[in-house]
Order: sequence, then structure tokens, then C-alpha cells
Amino acid sequence: MMKHRWRYGQFHSCSLPTLYPISQISYDASLQYLQESIEDQLSTLLVDPSPVVKRAILHNISSLCIFLGRQKTNDVLLSHMITYMNHRDWLLRYAFFESVVDVAACVGGRSLEEYILPLMIQALSGEARSLGSFRMTQPCPHRC
Repeated sequence: MMKHRWRYGQFHSCSLPTLYPISQISYDASLQYLQESIEDQLSTLLVDPSPVVKRAILHNISSLCIFLGRQKTNDVLLSHMITYMNHRDWLLRYAFFESVVDVAACVGGRSLEEYILPLMIQALSGEARSLGSFRMTQPCPHRC
């Protein structure tokens, strides 16, 4: 099937492989298909064992939140991101706390108050406790 695209001030023809003629597919159906495709890929990347991949996703999370919408951001992104707070890689935890503001703006105040904030407080207090216990077991370098 041939489709004309506007590029650099003129129309160009390009071939698009499709199962259905474009006139029969609605915008909503196309958007839903695209969102599901990206959601599948994103779910795979969000559970990747490498913290570098996870940090790369968090780097520009606001665009993904806008594209996926409130419900899928809450279901897909936030549910995986919460696990990053307890990861041993401090750069991933740092990236989480930097990006959670954008996610919270997308999912709304209710999710923020009931879900995100309690888990953040728990993670931060647990981190402070573990740092304190680590410090207590270390010998004083200055021979106090």
C-alpha cells in the first residue's frame, strides 16, 4: 500500500505494510495497538537485570508517562519502578527518586498519597537505619 508523507516541503511516497487498509483502522485502534506494543517492550526493559537499562528508561520517563496515560503508567511503570527503591545500585535508586516526581504528576495525587509516599518514606527510613547500623559497626578512624 502506498501512502504519501509530507517531508521537507513536498510529498513523498512510501510503502507501508499493513494488514488492513489505513482507511479502515481508526485512530483509537491504532493508538491502542501502538501503546500495547510499546508496553510489551517496556515491560521487558523494566525487568532487565542491568541497572544501566533501568536508569536509561528513568532518564526521560515523563514522555513515556504522557504516551501511556494515567492508568498504564500506574499499572506498568510505577509497579516496576517501586522495586528500584530497594535495589543495591545507588545510582538506580537516585534515578528513581529523580524521576518519581514526573510519574507522580502523571498518576495523580491519590496514587501519590496512598502508594508512592508511604513506600518512599519506608525506603528512606530503612536506608537511614542501615547506614546508621553500618556506621556503628565501623571502627572510629580518628581513635576517638
